[in-house]
Amino acid sequence: MPGSNASNEAREGEEATILWWEEYLDKLERSDEEGLLRQLLIFISGADNNPILGFHKMLEIDFFNYQSGVRRFPTASTCGLRLALPRGVPSYEEFESLITQALREGSHDFGQL
Repeated sequence: MPGSNASNEAREGEEATILWWEEYLDKLERSDEEGLLRQLLIFISGADNNPILGFHKMLEIDFFNYQSGVRRFPTASTCGLRLALPRGVPSYEEFESLITQALREGSHDFGQL
């Protein structure tokens, strides 16, 4: 139902997630001593370099509900260029931790021949 509290809360959670996603990307662009920006590319696309002609489509972002006490990580569909991020994470630090751990564990050796 448009304007319902549930949809307003979801939208607010999504807006906060997108702001934190942008902050996370900015942070990686400023300083990436661990090579996480490359790991992010691998995690999302399966590729370890940008294609010369670019990707076949723009990245799509989906959301899932964060649950306190449940450590559910962001996921990606490499063929569809889709990224699922948690909505409603209580702090940027927790958001950063979830993404960073997903990158460290979810893209290890992926895309390497």
